[in-house]
Amino acid sequence: MQQLRALLLLHRNRAMTMRTLASELGITPSSATSLVDRLASKGLAARAKDANDRRRVLCRATRRGLSIVDGLRRMSRARVQKLVRGLGPDRTRDVIDALRMLADVGEALDRGPSRATG
Repeated sequence: MQQLRALLLLHRNRAMTMRTLASELGITPSSATSLVDRLASKGLAARAKDANDRRRVLCRATRRGLSIVDGLRRMSRARVQKLVRGLGPDRTRDVIDALRMLADVGEALDRGPSRATG
């Protein structure tokens, strides 16, 4: 599950330092390095020196890694569409309203924890 979470983060952010990836996953940098090693051995991630700061190493999802995440999202989207088709118009609106609230909370969390609860 950690590998999938890492791949999703790399998909969303395009490139991350190992330290940032570790922080986002709530693991140590050495654990993040091992995790990226496992992803790299499967051809899903790669590491490269930062062009702006050669001391930093950035990790990225490979084309194969990006493709897998895109495929998972398409499958999830298709499943949600099937589920929503079974709802009536009123219930569909309720679901949309709930999803909008979740998106608002997610955006607040991205801005900082102090704003997420207000």
